[in-house]
Amino acid sequence: MSIENLLLKYKLTAEAEGSSAKTFAHVNLSVRLFSDFLGGITDAGQVTADDLRHFIVYLRQRPKWTGKRKQKNEKLSANTINTYVRGIKAFWAWLEREEIIKDIHNGTLSNNYKIEPKIRKFIEKRLKPNPKRSAF
Repeated sequence: MSIENLLLKYKLTAEAEGSSAKTFAHVNLSVRLFSDFLGGITDAGQVTADDLRHFIVYLRQRPKWTGKRKQKNEKLSANTINTYVRGIKAFWAWLEREEIIKDIHNGTLSNNYKIEPKIRKFIEKRLKPNPKRSAF
C-alpha cells in the first residue's frame, strides 16, 4: 500500500479519534518528508531505525527554508527535528496498532527506542508498592 493511501487511512483514524486537523497536518508533513528522503516508501514494514537515524542526520545538516527565497545558512533547530521524529514515530505506532506492519520489534523503526534495561529496572523498582507504606 502506498504512503499516500496509508496517510489517508491514518487521517480517517485521527478524525474518528477526535484529533485536530493540525495534528494530522504535522504527521502528514513529517511522513512525507521522510518518505521523500528515502526515495519513496513502498513497504512501510521495511523501514528501519537506521533509516530514521539517517534522516535525522540529514535534517541536522539541512538549512532552514530549503528551496525558499529566504533560505539561510542557519540549520533546523533541535525542536524542529524532534517534532518531525515524533510525527514519524506516531505514524509508525499507528501502523503497528492497525497491524499494517506486523513485526515491528524485529529490527524495524520502533525497536531501537525501547527503554534501556537499567532505566526499566529503576522504573519498576519505583512503581512497586512499598509494604512499609500504608495506602492511607
